[in-house]
Amino acid sequence: MKTTLFYLIFILICWGCTKEKSDNLTQFTELSFYFTTDTSVRTVLDIDNIQIEGDPFIPYSEIVSYDSARHILELDHRIDTLFDYTGNYDGRGFVAMLDTTKIYCGALYSPIHSSTNPNIVITLPCDEISGDHCLQILEGYPNEDYYAGHSDVNDPRIIELLKRDHKLN
Repeated sequence: MKTTLFYLIFILICWGCTKEKSDNLTQFTELSFYFTTDTSVRTVLDIDNIQIEGDPFIPYSEIVSYDSARHILELDHRIDTLFDYTGNYDGRGFVAMLDTTKIYCGALYSPIHSSTNPNIVITLPCDEISGDHCLQILEGYPNEDYYAGHSDVNDPRIIELLKRDHKLN
């Protein structure tokens, strides 16, 4: 009897701790992307020391879906203006934020660069599957061999938020 009671209490404690952790992940309400004050990023960014500018260039309301396996972010509008050279966005630093919490940072980088970048990079997908509303998030450019930071692209808090809001593919 004591053994059964012990196991029952143990299971309830474990279940309670798991539920609390899960609720903790879903406390965030939005994922948005902000430009940093860095105008041309070529070195590894320090997330703790970067400054963001004004409003997000990708607010959560514009995110349609996210494919966590391919790191493809689909927006509700065409994204080619981000890499229009007259806009001066190519090479700009960015920060991905859950509400006001910085999660990861990197640079916008068009897919035609001949130089490498050691940060997380947002670029246009180079595949036949993605459309003109999609961005790809890479861990280093042109591939992860060049990445010199710590990746949180699929941070569990981001995945849980997108899953909760039916935006995760």
